[in-house]
Amino acid sequence: MSYTRPWLFLIIGLYLILGFAFANAFSLIELLAPGSVRGPMEGVVPASHLLYYSFMTLTTTGFGEYAPATDSVERVANLAALVGVFYPPVLVGRLVALYESE
Repeated sequence: MSYTRPWLFLIIGLYLILGFAFANAFSLIELLAPGSVRGPMEGVVPASHLLYYSFMTLTTTGFGEYAPATDSVERVANLAALVGVFYPPVLVGRLVALYESE
Protein backbone atom coordinates (compact mmCIF):
# COMPACT_ATOMS: atom_id res chain seq x y z
CA MET A 1 0.00 0.00 0.00
CA SER A 2 1.36 3.39 -0.92
CA TYR A 3 0.75 6.55 1.02
CA THR A 4 0.72 10.13 -0.11
CA ARG A 5 3.48 12.28 1.21
CA PRO A 6 2.08 15.31 3.07
CA TRP A 7 4.71 17.68 1.66
CA LEU A 8 3.33 17.05 -1.82
CA PHE A 9 0.04 18.66 -0.79
CA LEU A 10 1.98 21.48 0.84
CA ILE A 11 3.83 22.20 -2.41
CA ILE A 12 0.64 22.17 -4.49
CA GLY A 13 -1.14 24.29 -1.90
CA LEU A 14 1.67 26.84 -1.88
CA TYR A 15 1.45 27.18 -5.66
CA LEU A 16 -2.31 27.79 -5.40
CA ILE A 17 -1.78 30.30 -2.59
CA LEU A 18 0.71 32.15 -4.80
CA GLY A 19 -1.93 32.39 -7.54
CA PHE A 20 -4.52 33.76 -5.11
CA ALA A 21 -1.97 36.19 -3.62
CA PHE A 22 -1.14 37.61 -7.04
CA ALA A 23 -4.88 37.86 -7.82
CA ASN A 24 -5.32 39.87 -4.62
CA ALA A 25 -2.43 42.12 -5.60
CA PHE A 26 -4.02 42.73 -9.01
CA SER A 27 -7.39 43.36 -7.34
CA LEU A 28 -5.86 45.87 -4.94
CA ILE A 29 -4.16 47.76 -7.75
CA GLU A 30 -7.36 47.70 -9.80
CA LEU A 31 -9.30 48.99 -6.78
CA LEU A 32 -6.85 51.85 -6.19
CA ALA A 33 -6.44 52.70 -9.87
CA PRO A 34 -9.41 51.47 -11.95
CA GLY A 35 -8.45 50.49 -15.47
CA SER A 36 -5.02 49.20 -14.47
CA VAL A 37 -5.76 45.91 -16.18
CA ARG A 38 -7.08 46.00 -19.73
CA GLY A 39 -9.63 43.35 -20.59
CA PRO A 40 -11.90 42.47 -23.47
CA MET A 41 -14.66 44.67 -22.01
CA GLU A 42 -14.50 48.30 -20.94
CA GLY A 43 -14.50 49.20 -17.26
CA VAL A 44 -13.19 47.64 -14.10
CA VAL A 45 -12.13 44.01 -14.42
CA PRO A 46 -14.01 41.75 -11.96
CA ALA A 47 -12.04 39.92 -9.26
CA SER A 48 -12.85 36.53 -10.78
CA HIS A 49 -11.25 37.62 -14.05
CA LEU A 50 -8.21 38.88 -12.14
CA LEU A 51 -7.89 35.43 -10.58
CA TYR A 52 -7.91 33.99 -14.09
CA TYR A 53 -5.33 36.57 -15.18
CA SER A 54 -3.20 35.72 -12.14
CA PHE A 55 -3.03 32.02 -12.95
CA MET A 56 -2.52 32.66 -16.68
CA THR A 57 0.45 34.85 -15.76
CA LEU A 58 1.77 32.50 -13.06
CA THR A 59 1.66 29.51 -15.40
CA THR A 60 3.00 31.70 -18.25
CA THR A 61 0.11 30.57 -20.47
CA GLY A 62 -0.89 34.16 -21.20
CA PHE A 63 -3.80 33.83 -23.62
CA GLY A 64 -3.83 37.58 -24.09
CA GLU A 65 -7.35 38.57 -23.05
CA TYR A 66 -5.96 40.70 -20.23
CA ALA A 67 -2.92 42.94 -20.23
CA PRO A 68 -1.31 45.40 -17.81
CA ALA A 69 -2.28 49.01 -18.42
CA THR A 70 -0.10 50.56 -15.70
CA ASP A 71 3.43 50.12 -14.46
CA SER A 72 2.21 48.71 -11.14
CA VAL A 73 0.32 45.84 -12.75
CA GLU A 74 3.18 45.26 -15.15
CA ARG A 75 5.63 44.86 -12.25
CA VAL A 76 3.36 42.45 -10.37
CA ALA A 77 2.73 40.48 -13.59
CA ASN A 78 6.48 40.24 -14.19
CA LEU A 79 7.01 38.98 -10.66
CA ALA A 80 4.19 36.43 -11.08
CA ALA A 81 5.71 35.20 -14.34
CA LEU A 82 9.15 34.87 -12.75
CA VAL A 83 7.75 32.95 -9.80
CA GLY A 84 5.78 30.77 -12.21
CA VAL A 85 8.89 30.02 -14.26
CA PHE A 86 11.23 29.32 -11.34
CA TYR A 87 8.90 27.56 -8.87
CA PRO A 88 8.39 24.30 -10.85
CA PRO A 89 12.07 23.62 -11.72
CA VAL A 90 13.23 24.41 -8.19
CA LEU A 91 10.44 22.20 -6.90
CA VAL A 92 11.32 19.32 -9.23
CA GLY A 93 14.99 19.62 -8.29
CA ARG A 94 14.11 19.46 -4.62
CA LEU A 95 11.81 16.48 -5.14
CA VAL A 96 14.49 14.61 -7.08
CA ALA A 97 16.99 15.31 -4.29
CA LEU A 98 14.52 14.04 -1.67
CA TYR A 99 13.73 10.95 -3.73
CA GLU A 100 17.42 10.12 -4.27
CA SER A 101 18.18 10.47 -0.55
CA GLU A 102 15.59 7.80 0.37
